[in-house]
Amino acid sequence: MLQKIEEQIQVLKIFRKVKFYKIPQLKNKELNYGNKTIGKDVTDFWLDESLRITAFEEIRFLKQLQANNLAFKQEDINLLKELMIDEKSENYVVRAKTGWEGRYGWYVGYVETKNDVWFFALNIDTKTKEDLSKRKALTLEALKTKGIID
Repeated sequence: MLQKIEEQIQVLKIFRKVKFYKIPQLKNKELNYGNKTIGKDVTDFWLDESLRITAFEEIRFLKQLQANNLAFKQEDINLLKELMIDEKSENYVVRAKTGWEGRYGWYVGYVETKNDVWFFALNIDTKTKEDLSKRKALTLEALKTKGIID
C-alpha cells in the first residue's frame, strides 16, 4: 500500500508540473500509451486498473521518452526523466519505475551508459509483499551479469 501511495505522489507531482489535467493525451494517437484508457478520474487512472499496458508497449514508450520523441514540451520530458532516476553512478544512469497490482510486480526502465542505452521490463509474481523488493534487485543483478552496470 505504501508503494502505491509513493507512486501516486510522484505521478501527481508530474501532473501538476505539466498541467496534465488540461491534456487528454493518453487518448492521443501520437502518445499511443497502452490501451489509452484514463477511466473516471485523471488523478488516479494508473491505480484504478483502467489503464493497461504490456511490457512491449512500455518499452516502446520508454524508447520514445529516451529519444525525446513524445508529444510533450522538452522541459516536461526532462522533468519526467529526472524523476525516473532510480540509480546513478559515474558510468551509468538507471531510469525506471516500479508497479504492483495484486500478485504481479514489475520494474521497467532503461540504462544509459557512456556508449549505449539498454531497455528492460521485468514482471514477477509477488506472492507476498516481501517479493516487491525483488523487482529492482533481480533487474540490477541481470544488468550486472550482462556487464551493463558495475
